[in-house]
Amino acid sequence: MEKLNESDKAVCREIIKDPRLSDNKISEITGIPVKTVNRKRKKLEQNNILNYLIHIENGPEGTNKFGSKAQFIVTFRQGITRKIFYENLKRVGFSYHEIKHVREASIGEYEGRLTLLLTIESRVQSDLLEVFNSDIVPKLQNMLGHESIYETRVIYLHSNIIAMHNYIKGFNLDNGKIAKDWPDDKIYVWE
Repeated sequence: MEKLNESDKAVCREIIKDPRLSDNKISEITGIPVKTVNRKRKKLEQNNILNYLIHIENGPEGTNKFGSKAQFIVTFRQGITRKIFYENLKRVGFSYHEIKHVREASIGEYEGRLTLLLTIESRVQSDLLEVFNSDIVPKLQNMLGHESIYETRVIYLHSNIIAMHNYIKGFNLDNGKIAKDWPDDKIYVWE
């Protein structure tokens, strides 16, 4: 685990506020020399601490491509481990068609069983179950075997509130980045 010093945190804070900022602009804002900002950014990227993600809003507030989403909680039978899951996922891979409705996916554990949390988006709520059963279930069965799924639960979602610690829809986002008037002390980097 890498410990961030105060200047690392200052650089990260500015990048969180606006990932499009140049090293020169970050240097101007923080008072950290531009070469140091550049070196810190590269080191944080190389150490996989700083990652850049783009989110396209496909819900009603954006492209309106998807109007409904649900979280599917897929619990696997005993004996399926993370290692088995990842090895098989790597073996079969993904196609565009299989992931176009998957907003997020995480692996966890529930009552001693490996569990997959999938947030799926679709045009209308009635399509969510169809996408899950026609696209996702066959993929999982191909990966892990026909009897691999022990139980599935579904939670229909209304809207996201917070993403990645700092992005709070309706509170601090303005034109795709954190609003200029959002206080620095409300941006979480690392304590």
